[in-house]
Amino acid sequence: MTPSEFGYFSLTILIGEFSDTVLTNWARVGIARFGAQAGGISRVFVLRMAWLMLGTTIVAIMASFAISAGLAPERAWEVGFAVSCYIASAAFLRFGIRLNQLTERNKTASSLEALRAAIYLALTLGTMAIKPDSFLEASLIGCVAGVIVGAIACRHGLAHTRPDLPDTVDWKIMFAFSWPLVTLTLLGQLVTSLDKATLKSFSDAAALGTYTAAFTVGRAAFDVIGASFNTSAFVKLSALFNDGKTEEARNILAQQLALILSVFLPGAALLAGATDIIAKVLFKPELLPTFLTVTPLVAFGAMAINIKFFVYDNIYHMFLRNIRQIPTLVIGSALSMIVGFLVVPTAPDYGAALMFACGSVASLVMSILLSRGLMHVPFRTGSIVTSTLLAAATYGVIRTLKADVLQGAPSWLALTCLCAVGAAFVGTSLLLCHRSLRKDGSARTTHRRRYAFLANRLKHGGIERVILSLCNGMQARDVDITLILRLKQGQYMGDLDPRVKIIELGHNSMARCIPKLLWVLLRERFDVVVCGGDQQTIAAAIINLIPFQQTRYVITEHNDPILTQKATKTIKTKMARLFRSLLFPRVAHIITVSEGLREPLIRNFGCSRDRTTTIYNPIPVAQIQQRSTAPVTHRWLTQRDVPVILSVGRLHIAKDFIGLIEAFAIVRKTRDARLLIIGDGPERTSLEKEVSARGLSDEIDLPGFSDNPYAYMSKADVFVLSSQWEGFAIVVAEALACGQKVVATDCPSGPAEILDGGRYGRLVPVADPKGLAEAVLDVLDSACDKAMLQARAAQFSVEIAVDRYLTLMERTLR
Repeated sequence: MTPSEFGYFSLTILIGEFSDTVLTNWARVGIARFGAQAGGISRVFVLRMAWLMLGTTIVAIMASFAISAGLAPERAWEVGFAVSCYIASAAFLRFGIRLNQLTERNKTASSLEALRAAIYLALTLGTMAIKPDSFLEASLIGCVAGVIVGAIACRHGLAHTRPDLPDTVDWKIMFAFSWPLVTLTLLGQLVTSLDKATLKSFSDAAALGTYTAAFTVGRAAFDVIGASFNTSAFVKLSALFNDGKTEEARNILAQQLALILSVFLPGAALLAGATDIIAKVLFKPELLPTFLTVTPLVAFGAMAINIKFFVYDNIYHMFLRNIRQIPTLVIGSALSMIVGFLVVPTAPDYGAALMFACGSVASLVMSILLSRGLMHVPFRTGSIVTSTLLAAATYGVIRTLKADVLQGAPSWLALTCLCAVGAAFVGTSLLLCHRSLRKDGSARTTHRRRYAFLANRLKHGGIERVILSLCNGMQARDVDITLILRLKQGQYMGDLDPRVKIIELGHNSMARCIPKLLWVLLRERFDVVVCGGDQQTIAAAIINLIPFQQTRYVITEHNDPILTQKATKTIKTKMARLFRSLLFPRVAHIITVSEGLREPLIRNFGCSRDRTTTIYNPIPVAQIQQRSTAPVTHRWLTQRDVPVILSVGRLHIAKDFIGLIEAFAIVRKTRDARLLIIGDGPERTSLEKEVSARGLSDEIDLPGFSDNPYAYMSKADVFVLSSQWEGFAIVVAEALACGQKVVATDCPSGPAEILDGGRYGRLVPVADPKGLAEAVLDVLDSACDKAMLQARAAQFSVEIAVDRYLTLMERTLR
């Protein structure tokens, strides 16, 4: 067939595939997504879908005439008629094939597809040979293959549907599922077809025919392989999702990715190594430059777009979140158009191929990143590394054979030998991948979960005490736990169970720790990493964006970032808030330490409710009560001649110790008392100045950090929390564990939840020194039900928190 007529023949297929895929494919996806179930498929549902697809096919035919008139006005009616026949036969055939897949007749479906391909090739090639100067006859005769095989497929598939099953599909949900899919398919077709449409706009039909021939060689094999892997996988995925078996579905997607790459990589190596030989066999000498330019780029883009279609797009289909694909395709289409307008006018063939490759890769990358919020597809490293090595070996062997063995041999003989060698490598890669996946699957059934915590260091602080308690609690249950620290230092290091594995990153700066942290995470391949502290959580959330990781990242939020920023007003807190907004919606799960903290996180940072959980900070109740009996040497607690008011915490603006000192001054006007503030921090100097300015140096003491504040808690007369804001206020729970009476500000968030709205302690407004003083005076004279307070503290035990953490971490892996 002449290049010009072949161009129109290719344009017929291009428009037909575009119209059918955009307007009809959603129904084929819908019949699999909603009709697949373990007990079979309802015949009533199938027949209703058949009528629906008849309507969509008619709409597609009408649209195809308009597209034909736009792209080929010189022969619009011929192209439009050929496209209409192509759409009708393709829709009929694909509906029948999908029916056989749904009724678990996958071998039948594959056989029918092979039969159609054989009939199609025989009829079209024969017609091209007889009438090389007309594309119309070849196009029409090719449609006969679709009609013949479609009739067989529909009859066979319909016979295996279940007439006794009712149609239980919610059609409102299905149509809600469909409209974004139509939009997405339209954008997807722009990514994969825009190159040819742009080329046709800048060139003639002959140039399009030459390009399409080279494009077909570069892409066709990858499309066939990808579709064959997805033939039964999509139906199986739909059935698993409909039955709620998401973990099994995740494994199928991981296996599908590995299997596709096991064939794609050595196949691409064969194509790259034998490009010149293939060109000599298939094309006339004057067409060789186009083939050599186009084919490698098209092959690269074909691998990317097929992985997107048959791995990551399935995630959106399963979760009924197809609308989330729009950004991936918009970016791919936009990049493709930019490349086209920049390159195609001066280098038509190269520019068109580059359009396809750039658009495909951009869409794949965005699809990987955006799908992680729904489901993480594990990267089967062993099998994919093996396939990569075999691909390199394939390329090397083919280049060697061409240079040393087949030099001077007839092109057809050389191509036959090289294809045989390539097929051997592809088969070996596929076989080794199957074995690796079976071995990996067996290992996963007995896999012991590996968890890690990421923190700054074990210095004094609420976050550090929580991580210490969780690590010790999990180690006591023989959980495989690792603690990753920026620096292996801090006052709590001596309290850590020596069996807990520690990895030190070696820098005080988190930015300088990121390269080593990334290496550690990729090397250790933890199942779940739990992060605490602003810099650690942001670093982990950034690393979480790297694709093909098996690790799931869980963020713990201990403070309200909005309140922190308003109070401190530093660039650091503003940047932390920005990073949270961008990164937190992408992580596997977020743990907040109080319900009052969870709500603003959902409201302000775009975190979904189903991926946020409140787990109260744990306290080692038995250990606290044991250590609370230790003696103290402070004279105010040994003489016991006046009541002692105690507060414990980091000397930070959030704790509002200035307000506590003012409240204590009011107390002193009525009653003789002493105030102890245990802790250290950046506000020490300003607090000491405030104490001195009020003339209370003999009544207020700031002795600094204590590794056993519980001994102070048990011996004081009242414990006071004066904070402006908290995440949880763990010291309040610790005071209850010591049986101590508590007065706390009703700050956001934590104290009201710990004290159950005031049932287990007094709550006063924030920044109200007079109210705080009155509450302290009242509580000093009240009785203390020590057993009741300690029973409340037991509800925040390490055992309960460890149970909830382990349950949640296991859930993120499903």
